[in-house]
Amino acid sequence: MGMFDEVLLEATEESHAAIHHNRALCYNAMGRPDGAIAALRSCLALDDARPTSWHNLGVLLLNSGDQEGATDAINKACETASAAEEHEQLMQSRTTRAALHKQAGEIDQAIDQFDAAIDAGASAGLTPPQTAYCQLAECLCRQRDWETASVVYGSCISEHGGLASDGDASNYGLALFNLARKEQQDGDIAAAEGSYLKSLEQARKPHTMHNLAVLYMTSERAAEAEPLLREVVQEDTGHMLALAALGTSLAQSDRFSEAIPFLERGAAAAAEASDTATEGELRRVLGVSCFKEKRFAEAKVAFERAFELDPENASAATGAKLAQENIDRGDGVARPPRPPSPKGRRPGPLAGRGAVASSKPAAFRAGGSAAATASSSGPARSVKPSAGGAAGARSPKPIAAAAGGATIGGGDVEVDTSADGHVGVCLPLDALTTGPFADGVDTKCREAHLSLSEFESVMGMSKAAFYAKPKWKRTQLKKKHGLF
Repeated sequence: MGMFDEVLLEATEESHAAIHHNRALCYNAMGRPDGAIAALRSCLALDDARPTSWHNLGVLLLNSGDQEGATDAINKACETASAAEEHEQLMQSRTTRAALHKQAGEIDQAIDQFDAAIDAGASAGLTPPQTAYCQLAECLCRQRDWETASVVYGSCISEHGGLASDGDASNYGLALFNLARKEQQDGDIAAAEGSYLKSLEQARKPHTMHNLAVLYMTSERAAEAEPLLREVVQEDTGHMLALAALGTSLAQSDRFSEAIPFLERGAAAAAEASDTATEGELRRVLGVSCFKEKRFAEAKVAFERAFELDPENASAATGAKLAQENIDRGDGVARPPRPPSPKGRRPGPLAGRGAVASSKPAAFRAGGSAAATASSSGPARSVKPSAGGAAGARSPKPIAAAAGGATIGGGDVEVDTSADGHVGVCLPLDALTTGPFADGVDTKCREAHLSLSEFESVMGMSKAAFYAKPKWKRTQLKKKHGLF
């Protein structure tokens, strides 16, 4: 550093400020910040209209922990750069001043200064630095202005071909994810899909893949949802919502054997999370799937657990009864061949079935499955549960989207499946509004005992439409007509 002293002795006073500035640069390069700070102070004492010197002094003071001194120096750098119309230096100094506000937790001021820095560069035909874009976008994320943050990150990529760090890429993905959620809630499905896909370009996060899958399912694009959900549960084996969505979707597509393991895992995850509503719905769908695969013992266990979690779930109770009836009959397992009838004797219509013939049709079992009937015209016939599950339950419904994630929708399945549209005994409205009730009446779903025509007259809709409504809405309608 002795050479600078010799130069100072021989140089004119007008050049002394520049010599001190260069001296500071050398001290900084040598890793001697104290010497650099002293040299810059000497420089500015001779010429306080040097924006670059003020800027460098501010950076050094900031690195040394002098926040107040750094702020004063950077403010002076902005003032002198603006006066001298040094646009590039003004852009850099405003970026640093914004970073100081951000570090102090003054997010609104930081956003204003980052905006000013970018505008200063743009007005002078300069490209704003990556840090200005990325730190501005980060501040906007803190303010939950996801849309503007996404635009700023996109501008940075457009200007610089990328973002400053992996952390910025993660923040960009988060901003796009939250923007997509808002667009989805607003009903702009195309925009939401585009934002989710852009978010996945930054990072394939499970929550992003799950929400995009939910969007596809609610848009009747289950084929596109399935690979995303499989990827989620492969990466996060306990992702309850993805397991629920995948299992429900497979069951809805009648792929019951594939659905069962995902429904079991989803129900276990829901139980661990103490989410009884989700667990109950998944156990019910699991019961339907096992029933369709003739795994009646497993179906019975699943239905019983669903009913235990929600004692008002009539379809779960009915499913458990039907599963037990099939177990009692030996259905679902191989039976030995039936021995031939004795020679010369013709078996009656119900021979070997343990039933007594009657000219009157038997009542329908609770749950909508017709019991075995007999008549003088021919043998009895057992009616199988209708498609969609035990007791005529419909196939599980797709899940519905929600903030922060998805939930199982639809409530209990439709009870009505019998030939004349009622379950068990069929009674008029006045016999179902006040007790005591006749034998065979399920007091928790009294409306199911109305005939199809009277049900539509009372409720103003078909049974299918009624049971498609959420549980709270059904309860409201039942109370209105004295059936609750």
